[in-house]
Amino acid sequence: MERNFELIDVCHGIEDGMITYKGLPAPVITDHLTREDSRQLYAPGTEFHIGKIAMVANTGTYLDTPFHRYARGRDLAGLDLYSLANLEGLVVRVTEKEINADLFGGFEVRNKAVLIHTGWDRHWRTEGYSSGNHPFLTEDGANYLAKNGATLVASTPTTSTRLQTRRARHIRSFWATTSRSSNISAASATSLTVASNSSPSP
Repeated sequence: MERNFELIDVCHGIEDGMITYKGLPAPVITDHLTREDSRQLYAPGTEFHIGKIAMVANTGTYLDTPFHRYARGRDLAGLDLYSLANLEGLVVRVTEKEINADLFGGFEVRNKAVLIHTGWDRHWRTEGYSSGNHPFLTEDGANYLAKNGATLVASTPTTSTRLQTRRARHIRSFWATTSRSSNISAASATSLTVASNSSPSP
């Protein structure tokens, strides 16, 4: 297979016991079957290792789907993979706390994976990361991206208690602006929050 493109991993590593989101349990990463124990089960010279991971779905870099927010929304299996992978990317660097529509005015976002780089990842694994002072996408910013056909939208902040109600309105606005039959998803991560808006399903 020809590889005429570069893959860039924007995820942070997940470790056993590491808190990635305040209020959610830490992941447990351990052995289900060690190599030593496996030797007792298989022929001489044969050994295996089987790992075991227990964690909530909102750990690390994850993709939220409409079902996460709405009971009748699509789940992950209902998303079109073409709306999530191998998309043309666009990085928009911002320093403002409120990410408004005017910050996207000079960019063509249609059919793009739009990564909003806020720099908030510099607070990763510090108390400041979950302080509630992070940048956030405003209602008109969300509306702009949805109405102008962004396929995938990502930014670095997480949801805070202080801004939760306000942010919920912005997310609701983003999702409501898109077609009700669209694949819409949101991923939040160690340092990534994503909303996806793909073409309507037949």
